[in-house]
Amino acid sequence: MITAAVFGLAGHETLADAAAGVTVPVEFLLQWDDELVPRDSGLTLFGAFASREKTLHANPCTHAGVPAFELASSQRFFTRHLLDGV
Repeated sequence: MITAAVFGLAGHETLADAAAGVTVPVEFLLQWDDELVPRDSGLTLFGAFASREKTLHANPCTHAGVPAFELASSQRFFTRHLLDGV
């Protein structure tokens, strides 16, 4: 059973239908200057998630330029949703 998810570096329009079925907490990483995934596609995908708890993390970087602090943020996100209260 999936109880939380971190997504990013994706934005293809065909994923929006699948995102509409995602209701668990979501953290979404968006590279603002991504040369592979258009910004609008990423924003559309984020908007399509059905989760009542979703957070968008946007950084002014290229596709492969995800800042190291975002990895730490993802770890905190998973700790909060998967380990806290266990």
